[in-house]
Amino acid sequence: MADVRPWLSVLVPGRNVERYLPACLASIHNEQVGDIEVLVLDDASSDATAEIARQWLQRFANARLLQREQNVGIGEGRNILLREAAGEYIWFVDADDVVLPGALRSLKGIVEAGSPDLVLCDFVPFRAGEGGQGEGDGPPKGALLGPGGAGTGVDSLLAGLLAARQLHVWSKIARREVMRGVTFPVGKVFEDNAAMPDLLARTGSYYYAGKAWIGYRRRPGSIMSSIDARCRLDFLDSIASLQRKLAPLAGTAEARFALDYFCLRGLLWATQRSSADPQALAACARTFNELFADNARGVLSGCLKRGWLLRAMKLQLGTRKLRGVEPDRA
Repeated sequence: MADVRPWLSVLVPGRNVERYLPACLASIHNEQVGDIEVLVLDDASSDATAEIARQWLQRFANARLLQREQNVGIGEGRNILLREAAGEYIWFVDADDVVLPGALRSLKGIVEAGSPDLVLCDFVPFRAGEGGQGEGDGPPKGALLGPGGAGTGVDSLLAGLLAARQLHVWSKIARREVMRGVTFPVGKVFEDNAAMPDLLARTGSYYYAGKAWIGYRRRPGSIMSSIDARCRLDFLDSIASLQRKLAPLAGTAEARFALDYFCLRGLLWATQRSSADPQALAACARTFNELFADNARGVLSGCLKRGWLLRAMKLQLGTRKLRGVEPDRA
């Protein structure tokens, strides 16, 4: 009899995560429901990440450790794991995060009931050291702005995702056929942004759980806590790619506004963090000119129509600063 494909592959990329990996794998092990596959990628760690992974993966019925002798980065790490995954559904879980109680049981119920292309979940930020979830930093953060339950059509999905401003891949669980069409950029950060258009373009049906399934660890040394000049340039590239690739998918005025608003806010976020770097500011100005030929008047008008007066004022101040910067010629 042919081997039965696991209903879920949980993919855990990590580098030098010996402090956090035990809590991550313990949270997955505690939540097992039926036949799942767990793959961990040790990306040339210099600490005990690989040994800890070996010890923990022995507790799973179907698990493997993949190793790289040279650091390939988070984007290529995700690509490697994706190529090796055998499950019907794919869920990336970062090695410093945890799966919350009841998550896998809830996911399996949704999958068995409707087999959606994509399942979205919320998350709870927390601060903790080597242990588990620790103290939550507030209420759950939604992955989608909109009602929970089943949905179809890329426009409502696109508008809801961009309005929630949560494009990370770890809050999305996708059918294998959908996720296999996604490629993460190599050698760049903010790889989730760059991969999201391919994921959305292949999604026909989705289910928004509306519950927190991930505990997101805030910690020193993470990418989001240490944004440098290179990271800002990668972010600008990801924003430009998002706008270029998602614009053809946005078939409604609401989806198009959500896309432009998301990109403009992201661009101004990068501008604010580049104020002391003339070269980075020039790159922000170039990206602004490429994405907003109308100087973002359409976005500002859309904010005013929605009664977002304060948001419109903040965006106007930010765009005024960008218009005063000489763009680079890259």
